[in-house]
Amino acid sequence: MKLEAARLYIRAPNWVGDLVMATPILRAIREAYPASHITVGVRPGHDAVLRGDRSFDSLHFHPRKLGFGGLRRLAAELARERFDAAFLLPNSFETALAAALAKIPRRFGYAASGRSLLLTDRLAPAMAGFRRIPTPMPNYWAELLRLAGIEARDLRPRLFVDDETAASVDRWLSERGIAPGDRFAVVAPGASFGASKLWRADRFAEVIDDLARREGLKSLVQFGPGEEAIANDIVRRSQTGALLADAPPLDLHRLKAAIRRCALLVCTDSGVRHYGVAFEKPVVCVMGPNDPRYTAANLERTIVVREDVECGPCQLKVCPLDHRCMERIPAERVVGAALELLRSPRAGPTATSESAA
Repeated sequence: MKLEAARLYIRAPNWVGDLVMATPILRAIREAYPASHITVGVRPGHDAVLRGDRSFDSLHFHPRKLGFGGLRRLAAELARERFDAAFLLPNSFETALAAALAKIPRRFGYAASGRSLLLTDRLAPAMAGFRRIPTPMPNYWAELLRLAGIEARDLRPRLFVDDETAASVDRWLSERGIAPGDRFAVVAPGASFGASKLWRADRFAEVIDDLARREGLKSLVQFGPGEEAIANDIVRRSQTGALLADAPPLDLHRLKAAIRRCALLVCTDSGVRHYGVAFEKPVVCVMGPNDPRYTAANLERTIVVREDVECGPCQLKVCPLDHRCMERIPAERVVGAALELLRSPRAGPTATSESAA
């Protein structure tokens, strides 16, 4: 039976890519509760990802590190909103504790991280022994919604760009040598998750140069906070004049406009990858330590290039060995995947490119 609620709280995921993958979940809740007031809890700065989305009415910001005092303040803020129900998409103990301390009557979440008793409505994740069975994140959250009688029928992510931002980014691109009508790739080599997701700068430069020579494609090297050195190294190594997305760099909202205009996205398994999916762009994702099953959704125009190594997927932030999952991926395979997508825009629904160890 469908939940009755006039005021709803959705605690959104903490990572940018997960937040993009959660947009169909926000949409499904809005469609089920068109007249309810919906508040989404996000990390500071991540509101830029959701700008233009009408699936909610207000945002609530959650600091990265709360501590006991911060947790009490957060619970008090949530309590003042008098929410009828909360959907807790992250699996953390902290998110469930805050909602419980706020005395939100119905609290929906996965029974993980020792928080079962803090939830009024819980779902056990599928397990194989002591390990969770990897499931594409949109499907994982859609199962949770069914506890409240909500059916998420369309699990494609969507992002939005306003005309003013689009025009501003068009000017920004022109100033860097990408004129209206130019075909270009966005190359995003960073990964805030950790060093284990990074691919070598010389190989990114090789991909850029090969695509320039074979397809006449310009490349814009995008970077996030703390990734400046990686981006500069790639631009320095490129022989065909890769462009640096700086002075000023693109923030999470303006980046949407650049991705929407590009012909191709080449990236690591980072949040930018999901921007490309949301705008239905050809995406080549160079993946190392992460299990591809968590993001195996909406792959119609994505090719995941990875190595099936004996020690992976490990999900570790820093490789304790020789980084073989990324070191064994040559530039030629990434170029080949890019050419396949550029010349046949509609790739297969489960496009991957893997090699056995």
